[in-house]
Amino acid sequence: MDEEGSGMHGWLRLCICTVSLGAAAGTAFAQGAKPLASAHLNDVAAEAAAGADAIRDNVRGDETFLGTYNCVSPSTTDGKTPIVCHGHISPVLPEFYFSLSWHLDAFGDRVIGKVEIRHESEVAPFQTIGDAGSRAAETIPNNGFELIDVNFDGYHDFRLIAEGTAGP
Repeated sequence: MDEEGSGMHGWLRLCICTVSLGAAAGTAFAQGAKPLASAHLNDVAAEAAAGADAIRDNVRGDETFLGTYNCVSPSTTDGKTPIVCHGHISPVLPEFYFSLSWHLDAFGDRVIGKVEIRHESEVAPFQTIGDAGSRAAETIPNNGFELIDVNFDGYHDFRLIAEGTAGP
């Protein structure tokens, strides 16, 4: 009986301990405590947001910058002379030059085949875009080239018309 009594007593002690731990967990859950995984995700999200804010503080763009650009269109329609545009993408960066190579397709639309971008004081381009995907009527100046802050990062981006309208 001694063994059964201590065995029964030990089992009873285990049950009481389990019930009290379960009750504490139930009380904490009822009070709105977050599960461990959720708390960890919230910490990770808060840390990522703080990191993004720190990086964003280093962006030197100026959303109020209203840069200008100029383009020189070729006087011929043979496609041998590129359209050349130049302008500033930021008030602190040197001027960029954009050389737009083009040809007329079977429908008389001007198709931009290649865009080369170079710094003001350099001859060689630092970036070449092989197929710009721009097709516009020849009457649209410079295939709609613009320098504009498309993604609101404070730096101007270049934009071309992708496709003309279906109508006249």
